[in-house]
Amino acid sequence: MGKSKTNMKSRKRKHLKTRRSKRNRTRKRTLKLIKTIKNPLVTGLNVKSNKLKLSNGIFGKREIINLMDYRAIQLADNLNRPSDYKKNSKMFNILHKEYKRRLKILLKKKKNRIIYEKIIGTPYKRGSLGKLSKDKVEKLFFTFLNSRE
Repeated sequence: MGKSKTNMKSRKRKHLKTRRSKRNRTRKRTLKLIKTIKNPLVTGLNVKSNKLKLSNGIFGKREIINLMDYRAIQLADNLNRPSDYKKNSKMFNILHKEYKRRLKILLKKKKNRIIYEKIIGTPYKRGSLGKLSKDKVEKLFFTFLNSRE
């Protein structure tokens, strides 16, 4: 009987040793950069049209936006009005520009053009947004949003 107990103990030890060595260990993940890109950074100077500043990264080309413009986009998403800011401030002008840009997109639909004509009194033309006062731009934008609901 003494021999069998020692054999059992040694078997358990062997089993434990093999079990420890077979554990799956997670590896640290690292980003691999694609080396086939010739120009890793493409700025506005390198682009032929020179209208957009583009950056070429891991996920492809993307537009580089000024920090103040980015902040204005966030404020417009949260429905902050340009009239909340002083008329002399930079943020007022940038937010106003963002609202104009969004109005151009909204005015592609015929329903919005009809609302535009009711409020302003003249039919929509491409250059007519530049002539509007800042208060009317704000008013138009929020009426379009309310008409969607």
